[in-house]
Amino acid sequence: MVDQMLALPIHHVAGGGQAEASAALSPAFERLFQRFRIGKTTVTTGDPESGAELREAVVRCSDCHTREPVLGSGQGFRVATDAIAHMREIMSLTARAERIMLRARAGGVPVQAALSSLDRAIDAQIELEALVHGFRTDAGSAFATTQAEGVAQASAAIASGRDALEELAARRRGLAVALALIALLLVGLRTKIRRLAS
Repeated sequence: MVDQMLALPIHHVAGGGQAEASAALSPAFERLFQRFRIGKTTVTTGDPESGAELREAVVRCSDCHTREPVLGSGQGFRVATDAIAHMREIMSLTARAERIMLRARAGGVPVQAALSSLDRAIDAQIELEALVHGFRTDAGSAFATTQAEGVAQASAAIASGRDALEELAARRRGLAVALALIALLLVGLRTKIRRLAS
């Protein structure tokens, strides 16, 4: 699916295809890949001592955790399931906000305020990936607090994005009314010119 998205001309500047360099991705689509790390199976980082680039596989929960009950109680699996459910909630909200803002931005409506909220929600989403190893998802834990803040920011971004879409719709309605008035004015002017000419 990621390869198909990368191949679509609409996601590239000047209609380029996947054969072009990744820098040819449109800024909005590039941001989507960078912030959400869509399709990433490896991460490239710099070694602070040698400066060499290191390429490592993305760590997945299943690398360390299995469905087997831990210590006979199943507590570890329950916490992992709960954490994944909370992380999916914030992930789906941030993805929805991103899609709304892409539509608004494509229509020419400024979305800077919504982007700020979205960035904070994504930061919370990334922080959850570290906090999950506190093995606590109950109310009052750092994980639950960060997740609630992220959901609030993502919801604010969605609300701002919807406002931007409403502004876009109002602009389009205003443009249609203005064009209708201009057309009527031109018809009236033509009629007036014909009367004066005859």
